Amino acid sequence: MIQFCEDCGQKNILDSIQVQDGKAVFQCSACSYHNCFHIRLENQTYSKKILELCDIKGIKLYILLDQNGDIAASNIENPEKTGRMVLSCANNAFTIVQPDMEYVIFPRANQKHFFIFQTGNSYLGVIKQPDISNKTVTDNILFFLKELNSEET
Repeated sequence: MIQFCEDCGQKNILDSIQVQDGKAVFQCSACSYHNCFHIRLENQTYSKKILELCDIKGIKLYILLDQNGDIAASNIENPEKTGRMVLSCANNAFTIVQPDMEYVIFPRANQKHFFIFQTGNSYLGVIKQPDISNKTVTDNILFFLKELNSEET
């Protein structure tokens, strides 16, 4: 997982994060600042499982936010800006499409296509790795979300 330091902005690649009381904690590799970010979902098991998003084959970057725009988890450099974009696109897309639509895709010339999935009351925005097929990415994410939702209930 990639997380940026709140103090110096340094990019940190994290192998593991401690989750305590709905907060994920790590120490910056550059400045040693103790970072803490909230995981806003109530179920602790669900929260820990979200951190596995970065392990899904085909995902380069991701952001998970609720329908109010509150970010639950992200490894994107500017999550607030991306979160606003995901929320706007998702609200429009999932309003005008079929009710059983699982995701929307925004193709990009660099093959790092952007996907938005609706899961419960949340949206998952994903930028895929360019060398992985769209089908592989969507199959992996849909399987992950199905497991995530089954653990939540």
